[in-house]
Amino acid sequence: MLGKTQSKTRMQGLAGALLCACAGAAQTEVSTSQPPPAPHTMVVRSSTQPEFTTIFTSVTPQYNFGYGVGSNQPLLPTGGFWNDYMPIQVNSGTPGWTSDSFGIWGVPDAFYYEPYYDSGSRAGGCSWQQGYDSPPYWYYDNGAGYQLLSGEIIRSSANIGSVYQSGTQQVLGSGVPVYGFGAMATWDPHVYPSPPYLIGTMNYNTSSCYSGDTEYGFAHYPYYSPPVEQFYFDTNSNCSAPTGVKGSYACYTTTAKATAAPQCQGAVNLPTLTGNSEGNYWYFWYIYVSYNTTNQHYLLNAGLQDPYNQAQKWSCTYDVTANTFSNCPSQGAPVAYACPSGSSFPFPASKLYPGNGAVTVGVSNTDNIAPTGGTNPMMQMTTLYVLETAH
Repeated sequence: MLGKTQSKTRMQGLAGALLCACAGAAQTEVSTSQPPPAPHTMVVRSSTQPEFTTIFTSVTPQYNFGYGVGSNQPLLPTGGFWNDYMPIQVNSGTPGWTSDSFGIWGVPDAFYYEPYYDSGSRAGGCSWQQGYDSPPYWYYDNGAGYQLLSGEIIRSSANIGSVYQSGTQQVLGSGVPVYGFGAMATWDPHVYPSPPYLIGTMNYNTSSCYSGDTEYGFAHYPYYSPPVEQFYFDTNSNCSAPTGVKGSYACYTTTAKATAAPQCQGAVNLPTLTGNSEGNYWYFWYIYVSYNTTNQHYLLNAGLQDPYNQAQKWSCTYDVTANTFSNCPSQGAPVAYACPSGSSFPFPASKLYPGNGAVTVGVSNTDNIAPTGGTNPMMQMTTLYVLETAH
């Protein structure tokens, strides 16, 4: 669970027509283009006046996780690359397959020390209703109404991911507060219009259990033609309002179940991504939180930088305090942050300036349907970065 399980509804109608489905087994097709230089620090220069520079520092993910991954998934990293292949399916053949006391089937949440993702030395795992992850509180309807979840979190869909942990939560963190993150990375440009609807993400999360956290990041949607990249931010991530349907989850602000806590979100769909100055799709992707001392507003600043000539490919500023966007080229109109009808959860930017949490990069198969075709890797990364100084 990487944080983007509900964005498909937001995306409908914002991208073009889909191509035909792929057929056959997934092929391995590592990019033949040379990856860009990935120095210890990456400098981003502002596009506004007065100009200022933002310096990101490279870090190494300490942990990986993998649920229902294919047998060809390489270790993370291998040969200096974090190559994320298509997650396949969590099923009864997946090692660790079990059921909890609520009747939820899957595999227990687990983080492994790099370079392993589903074996080797286990660093820890997520449990429900922990202090770093609640509120909101998670409930599950197993046919007897919504029950407060407890015990290990069971993962029922396929995922692969790597995590730089800042705050100590279910696993040890570096202890370094961060104001933002960056990644030298590229997505597979192919289109996959048939289920499963895979989602790639790189994001900052207040909790790497991804169950009701606050997030900001980029998402990659390969089931549109051409694929759509999205800058997004949300609270109560992955939470749903109660529906009363057996097998459904619901989030509440308290254990008294007085107020539902569904996911609130805003997003910008980037213009169709084209090649960089070298003709490939490697970019430095970054997002950071800043503070305007003049009007006392918090800002989310997102962008893509060409790593070969340092030219700005795309940038966007979201004024969290005013809930407005500026200088954000997009497909369709940017969607301002909002909550489902009847709920109100302000985006807590002040708590992210700086924040102790986690930076996660990976791919989700939230449909948990085995792919019948495609090209691997879905995502490649050479270096992860964090911003450790205020702006």
